[in-house]
Amino acid sequence: MKCIRNVVVGCAIAIIIVSLVGAIYAPTYIRPNDAGSDPVQTEQVKARTEVAKLYASIATGLVVIAGLIFTGLTFYLNRETFELTRKSQLIERFTKAAEQFGEDNASKKLGGMYALVQVASISPEYLWPSVEILAAYVRKAAPLDLVGTGMPPRPDNEIQAILSILGERIQYPQSLNSHTIDLRATNLGKLDLRNLRLPGRVQQSGVTVNLSDADLREAKLDSVQLQGANLSNADLRGATTFGAIFDGANLRTAKMSQRQFEQIRSTSGDDPIRPAQWDERQPDE
Repeated sequence: MKCIRNVVVGCAIAIIIVSLVGAIYAPTYIRPNDAGSDPVQTEQVKARTEVAKLYASIATGLVVIAGLIFTGLTFYLNRETFELTRKSQLIERFTKAAEQFGEDNASKKLGGMYALVQVASISPEYLWPSVEILAAYVRKAAPLDLVGTGMPPRPDNEIQAILSILGERIQYPQSLNSHTIDLRATNLGKLDLRNLRLPGRVQQSGVTVNLSDADLREAKLDSVQLQGANLSNADLRGATTFGAIFDGANLRTAKMSQRQFEQIRSTSGDDPIRPAQWDERQPDE
């Protein structure tokens, strides 16, 4: 791109130089002393005059073309500079949002969370990195077993806010086909996830969610949308699933009762994959 710019600048400069030389020396091509009583000489002078005028017109046209080239090049360079500035600002905003989200202070973390969403909405190239940061936090903050790890209690409000953002606030384009939101082996038990669309609407873009090995015991999953989700080996015992939509979800090795599956099946257009066996145990067993 830099080479092309240099070539264009060189051509424009050459055109201007040629035009200026022509404008300066073209008048000297006409020699008034050549005109006299001799008709032949008179015609020669007229011919030279016409040639000089033609050359002057061509020189003027070349100057105009050179001006247009410079104008176009200036516009191109300004646009390139604007794009570089925009990308630099986005990088800075994304970096600050990620750092703020990593803060221990709850209010700063919340601000960073929504700052990531704003950056993702402005620039598609930062959409999936933002999703991965949010999903990674859920995996870290809500692992399957917190007992004996020395970690603080599960931040339920933050987890629910992130899941809501992943399912509702972020618009997933078609270009993210076959991407998966990774929430494997997370402890989401007893959370109120009613009406959560994860992926729900996201399914239109081909983005799915991986909840394999997740603990969803006694979670409120009423009217939740989990189309195409991977729930293999997930524990749904005791979870409420009234009106839940699990179209095409993988429940092959999920721990759930037959009643739960039939309830899910009744509200799902595309039957989810049936568990290999039913688990009628209580959630605490």
